[in-house]
Amino acid sequence: MRDRSTRAGAATWLPWVLGVGVTIVGLLGWLDQYNWQVTNLRTFSVFSLLGLLAWSIMWTHYAYGGLRLMSERLAKNQIYTTVTLYIVLALLLLHPGLLAYSQWDITKQLPPQSFYTYVGPSLKLYVLFGSLSLLMFLAYDILIRLRKHPRVRRYWRYISLSQMVAMSLIFVHSMQLGQTMDQAWFELYWVALGALLLPCFGLIIYEEWNTPSKKP
Repeated sequence: MRDRSTRAGAATWLPWVLGVGVTIVGLLGWLDQYNWQVTNLRTFSVFSLLGLLAWSIMWTHYAYGGLRLMSERLAKNQIYTTVTLYIVLALLLLHPGLLAYSQWDITKQLPPQSFYTYVGPSLKLYVLFGSLSLLMFLAYDILIRLRKHPRVRRYWRYISLSQMVAMSLIFVHSMQLGQTMDQAWFELYWVALGALLLPCFGLIIYEEWNTPSKKP
């Protein structure tokens, strides 16, 4: 009985602690980028914050998933997963949306050309990484609602793997294009998050590919 209450207790608070933690650090990095002068910021200035928060919150899903696979004392937290999926969806749409709006106001160009104009011709590849990842994340958002369908369940391992690819692409995208990475401490923090993803990916892949009949 005590074991169950311990599992339920940790599952209740730990994901939220991770989520709040990465959100605070992301916000601090963004504020540091602007030297804490936020009174005259335009809408355009917020788009980078939304992107790093989206990736950070998704990171907590993998971090907690990895911890849960390593410890029998941790259970799934469906409330956290559901709530943050909606938050991440909003952030993923607003991140390029605000940039597109701002670039239209300045250049009268539409995406993807307006994005290319913003980053310059030498960084087009990293814009493509972001666009491809966005499509993969949006596809996942649809498929997770159909996860009880037999065909979706059958290919869930590949769907899950596609999200790991998308997370990796966004990591590269952010390292090359993220203005917050100009802060040395934040860049180090971001690299640490990326490095911690690797063992989590390994644990999740091992679990999913060795239990093919398991529901996602």
